[in-house]
Amino acid sequence: MQSIRGSTRLLQRHRFSISNTLRFTSSSSCGSWSENESRKLGFDSCPSSRAATYLISSLKNAGFSSSAIPKQNFTYASRCFSTTGDSSVQGSPESDCVVPQRIKFKRLDKTAKHIMQIVDKEAVEEVRSLREIPEIKPGYIVQLKVEVPENKRRVSIVKGVVIARRNAGLNSTFRIRRLVAGVGVESMFPLYSPNLREIKVVDKKKVRRAKLYYLRDKLHNTTLSLSKCICPLEFCNFLKLGKLKFPILNPKLKFEKLEMEANREKYAADILSIKEAHDRIKPYIHRTPVLTSESLNSISGRSLFFKCECLQKGGAFKFRGACNAVLSLDAEQAAKGVVTHSSGNHAAALSLAAKIQGIPAYIVVPKGAPKCKVDNVIRYGGKVIWSEATMSSREEIASKVLQETGSVLIHPYNDGRIISGQGTIALELLEQIQEIDAIVVPISGGGLISGVALAAKSIKPSIRIIAAEPKGADDAAQSKVAGKIITLPVTNTIADGLRASLGDLTWPVVRDLVDDVVTLEECEIIEAMKMCYEILKVSVEPSGAIGLAAVLSNSFRNNPSCRDCKNIGIVLSGGNVDLGSLWDSFKSSK
Repeated sequence: MQSIRGSTRLLQRHRFSISNTLRFTSSSSCGSWSENESRKLGFDSCPSSRAATYLISSLKNAGFSSSAIPKQNFTYASRCFSTTGDSSVQGSPESDCVVPQRIKFKRLDKTAKHIMQIVDKEAVEEVRSLREIPEIKPGYIVQLKVEVPENKRRVSIVKGVVIARRNAGLNSTFRIRRLVAGVGVESMFPLYSPNLREIKVVDKKKVRRAKLYYLRDKLHNTTLSLSKCICPLEFCNFLKLGKLKFPILNPKLKFEKLEMEANREKYAADILSIKEAHDRIKPYIHRTPVLTSESLNSISGRSLFFKCECLQKGGAFKFRGACNAVLSLDAEQAAKGVVTHSSGNHAAALSLAAKIQGIPAYIVVPKGAPKCKVDNVIRYGGKVIWSEATMSSREEIASKVLQETGSVLIHPYNDGRIISGQGTIALELLEQIQEIDAIVVPISGGGLISGVALAAKSIKPSIRIIAAEPKGADDAAQSKVAGKIITLPVTNTIADGLRASLGDLTWPVVRDLVDDVVTLEECEIIEAMKMCYEILKVSVEPSGAIGLAAVLSNSFRNNPSCRDCKNIGIVLSGGNVDLGSLWDSFKSSK
């Protein structure tokens, strides 16, 4: 009975529903098989399958009468009962069950091919519903986008001539020949692998069969690659019937490797848009250095790696997103200029990006913005338009400028182009330091941390993303707890760059991919600024130093989720600090 129930559960779990097939009433009654359900399982067309033998034998061992088995579906199964003395199959003479010994063992050796065909067909149809599978023949030139899991996940573009094709259902494969560094490389790909992001037929050439054989035989210059790392069976569970194993696509594992493809709709940016942004802005940005300090390592008890965006053009990370947004505009849009509202760093960054492109930039700046940041806007050629300190006033004046000039609004953080540009920080950081366990990022509107999280989690899914924000502007921490965006009417913090609230485009990323939020007191932020100045020898504004403050805080040390993070990347997001106010802050902290 236990084996039958186990088999039933396995079949139910993998879409072979037989919940109505076995009906158990009492110990004196027998089970009955539904004819339609048995046809679903394919036993009628494959009476000698091991699966049928296994289930029927299990029924017999459990004490069920052979009269429960329909003759038309289980002729061979009835023979299993007759050989042990139970030949009471209704309407079936015993002579029908007598099979020569040689044939009996030959049939026992056959596998349940019909079930495998059903499984393969369903799996192949499922893959084809997710992406287009073109016809591939030997001689065709194809271009592939392949996700290659190594130390970090990357998407490679592979182009070559198809030299072989094997049709085997879900396990169909094809081989291509290509040149790598002047050496011929033969690569084998599973046709229905979820890691094949795209298959594109570039040219349909006819190649002589002798040429294909020649290419296949040149093994001394070839290497078989990718066949193991993208095998589709790693996305399957196995249904066991006796000694047989059938690969069944697990709904929970089904195409998890294509999750980022779905994120193109779920989030405002993804790893592909971030890589495109990096290629676009690479000629204009600084590849900022990563600094370390033995003193800070000993103080924190961890290995800290500081990504110095305070040394970026414009003095902050904002130039990456602004540059990507401006370079993404077409000629007609760019000619009318760009407009934004910002308290400082984004305003300066957009002014500089517009200056590089030779287009006008209209900057709405709230009263009370740091003088050093306003000076940067003017220095880079931005046209400053003053507004009140409230967000409503900033947005109202920005909309008026849009109507008057026809320019394009570049939001400081709630923009997919901005998020993609900021995500290039994580690309560089994980190229410079591969063994990072966590990245600590300042959070305000969420543009920076959204880009970093999307890039880092795509490259290294196990990495942790920790947000840092002041307690006087802790809307992100409150939003994570509430499960929705919380907007604070008033913020009070020395970190003027961290006063904005999350946007509707950044919130989904923060909700799903940011692992924790650490809030800091003002004194902790100021102390971290002093350490950056005295130990790292870099000038960092309060918003930029908050990452170090988070790592040194007691809340971070005592957080169970951060306890195992030994190698931590910290984004020093900006260095535009007013020296007068900096000195006053240092004196007040003593």
